[in-house]
Amino acid sequence: MHNFNTLEDFKLWKETIEKQTTSLYVKNTGSKSDKTGGTIAYFYCHRNGYYNTTGDKKRNMKMAGSNKINGNCPSKMKVYEDIESKVTVEFTKNHVGHGINLGQMKITREEKENIARKLENKIPIAAILDDIRNSVNEKLEIIHLITRQYIKNIKVEYNISSDGILDTNDVVSVTKWVEGLRNRRFSCSSLQGPEHFR
Repeated sequence: MHNFNTLEDFKLWKETIEKQTTSLYVKNTGSKSDKTGGTIAYFYCHRNGYYNTTGDKKRNMKMAGSNKINGNCPSKMKVYEDIESKVTVEFTKNHVGHGINLGQMKITREEKENIARKLENKIPIAAILDDIRNSVNEKLEIIHLITRQYIKNIKVEYNISSDGILDTNDVVSVTKWVEGLRNRRFSCSSLQGPEHFR
């Protein structure tokens, strides 16, 4: 059982757990009210569930792969927020039916905001990418696979106006970078490449 004074504290903890476990926890349905006036929400592992797509979605799934494992993963968070905004979490940690797949992950809010701050300070995109990739230590994380296009999308999302040149060969360059890592001491066999960040 985990207790937090505010919902924001819970969100920060959740992001830490997602980063540590290389997973995401998502709500499939809205929060429900209980008799005491509080709310209950369930966050499930994003790999949990079955895929059934048609048309364009089916073609996109073939290209990038599906998040779903076509089965059930028991890992979840049961989140109770009381009328004083205090949060209690029952966390089922163990994952079943899938391994680590960085290609299906997203960077954290903190990482995205850190990139946005650098863009606001007019740090070139190439320098931001170099700094990120040079930060690889013992563990390869999803942040290390982002592309110039992804950073460009952050500029748009945060309405940042600064100079930067988009490299049309960016996905190719990231793919080569990942291949280089595979030849080093990092275990990257589960990587699916940069398609997630186009």
